[in-house]
Amino acid sequence: MLNKTLIEAVKDKTCKPDEQESKDPHIEVESQIISRIGYTYQIWKTKTANGKFKRICVRCAVHSLNKTSNEYMNLYALHEWNTQRQKWGKEIDNQAAGCLTREISDNQNKFARWTVQSLLGGVKKMRFAFIQRKNDKSNTEHKVVGTLTMTTEEFAKQINLNMKNCWAILEEVVSVVIGTQETSGDYMFVREVAAPNYRLYKANTAIEEESEYDDEEEEEEGEEEEEKQEVKQE
Repeated sequence: MLNKTLIEAVKDKTCKPDEQESKDPHIEVESQIISRIGYTYQIWKTKTANGKFKRICVRCAVHSLNKTSNEYMNLYALHEWNTQRQKWGKEIDNQAAGCLTREISDNQNKFARWTVQSLLGGVKKMRFAFIQRKNDKSNTEHKVVGTLTMTTEEFAKQINLNMKNCWAILEEVVSVVIGTQETSGDYMFVREVAAPNYRLYKANTAIEEESEYDDEEEEEEGEEEEEKQEVKQE
């Protein structure tokens, strides 16, 4: 939500939005739009374990267009959650790169996901906004205390993102899912401990249903005890 609010807040209201080839098919009412962004659909060929090629279509989000350079740029919000560790109030003006490095070390997966999204969408630049609360006790008002812009390819090198490894993981997922004989359901694709292998696990719906049933019984028993206590008090 904070990221969508940032995109809406920093856009140039005087500029006409860049029109895409097709309109968003998911919008039913104009008031539903939180922030106006574009999407590009990219198709890649990937090779599965059995040697066959699969075509994969990925919908990639594009946040903004720089009219001067005619380049796409994605915006990402970094929220201050620990003032003692992050120290943005003291360091953001002179050490923005150091602040970003600290954020990367705290959540490498998030930055890798953002970078892959930008690379797949053909986005040339990524801008990170450092955001603080105006009032520590309120989560509704924020302020941008600094920004840092980097080219997507250079940032991918900085965080040691290897796209070959990313495609290899995707190919493994596709091969396992296509090769399974199980019916539809909820699955988890988990890496084994101390091993480079991944396994696909199907959620046991019977256990989940039994757990939900037990929770309902406990709630009913609790309500009955409360009713008994009320009767005794009367």
